[in-house]
Amino acid sequence: MNSSCLHAALACDTCHVGQTRILTAGSPDTERFLRSRPVEALPGIGPKLGRTLTRYVVTTIGDLADLPLPTIQRITGAAAGRLLHDRAHGIDPRTVAPNGPPASLTVSRRFDADVLDPGVQRQALLDLGTDLGARLRTSRQTTRALELTVTYADRSTTTRSRTLREPTAHTPALRDALYAGGGRTGSRHGARRREAAFQLVGRV
Repeated sequence: MNSSCLHAALACDTCHVGQTRILTAGSPDTERFLRSRPVEALPGIGPKLGRTLTRYVVTTIGDLADLPLPTIQRITGAAAGRLLHDRAHGIDPRTVAPNGPPASLTVSRRFDADVLDPGVQRQALLDLGTDLGARLRTSRQTTRALELTVTYADRSTTTRSRTLREPTAHTPALRDALYAGGGRTGSRHGARRREAAFQLVGRV
């Protein structure tokens, strides 16, 4: 937990249901955690910019933090470069403010190595459905639509959306919807693709 939106978002992204990660601003542990995260985890960096940064061998937030500000600005533009430079160094003036239930819940799985095995992919989908279902039930919410984003080894992505017949927080229903919509995640344009990460968003 941390009063900064940046640290809170990154901490939540790495926790499963029931886990808590405490980040203290300015501590060496927090700095190591921030530097180790994938650069795409930084708010403001989407798939397109992530691929651009990869071409410059910038794959972690630490790599981005090590770049001089003028270099980042040449890649991303002046205003965006300043914002990303600050965030890569843990600087975020936004504070966490209590609010109502979120409009969506996100769970993700990043593989330690590129994956082509359908069995491993299906297990990852099951894990995502289980995790999302548990979070929905904990917050006493249901989801009416799922959005699965697959990131491939070459940093390209595909996104599939599926509207559920009725809102649910039931893990078997989420699992079945994921299997139906993402059962052939490794297939794209007729070619099998190695996968690096899954991200699942449940709209509530």
